[in-house]
Amino acid sequence: MEEMLAMGITDAHMDINLVGQGCVVIAPVQVEGAGFYEWQGRVWKRIPETIVRKYAEEAKVAMRNIRRDGMDYVKKLKKNSEITEDDQKKAEKDLQDLLDKFIKQVDEATAAKEKELMAI
Repeated sequence: MEEMLAMGITDAHMDINLVGQGCVVIAPVQVEGAGFYEWQGRVWKRIPETIVRKYAEEAKVAMRNIRRDGMDYVKKLKKNSEITEDDQKKAEKDLQDLLDKFIKQVDEATAAKEKELMAI
């Protein structure tokens, strides 16, 4: 968990130099009056969004890889004359429709989780 937090902070380019000590992540910041609180608010809002979006994108990539494997399998069946061209087109359309459906679900879950985290 600490590695994910550190990676999320680093990937978000928040001008924080992290110091790792075992399973503890230290993020030293300079306090500069009222501007600090504005900066702090921006930083803490971006950390959950970054982590949630990272996992959402990984899920989408995994789903696209599954679609690609399915498309390759369908093409192989067509090449071996095990299915017709119409069946190939239908299977490819079905795979794309499934992918679109599940990507929409990931997007909805991501938006809901970001909203939940922002309320904290």
